[in-house]
Amino acid sequence: MSLKDLATALHGQPQSPCEKYACTQWNACRDEKLACDAFRHYVQDGTAYHPASIIPIRSWRRGEPARGEIKPTRENYIAMGEDLKEEVEA
Repeated sequence: MSLKDLATALHGQPQSPCEKYACTQWNACRDEKLACDAFRHYVQDGTAYHPASIIPIRSWRRGEPARGEIKPTRENYIAMGEDLKEEVEA
């Protein structure tokens, strides 16, 4: 893939939840390499959910409701890399 092809593909992507909802934690996530559940979903399927409304991925099995808090974690950031690595290797 050429650099031009990559730029074209990236330009065609929908806005991230950080951009779309003007997340107040955007800079902290970028600087500290964190990610919230909404951003992890965005990376996985391209859907931009509001960061404060998503049910945390780690809570699905326990059935906990969304708490309305944006909680970016290093765990999500690392997991996104692992998810992408598996996708590339498949």
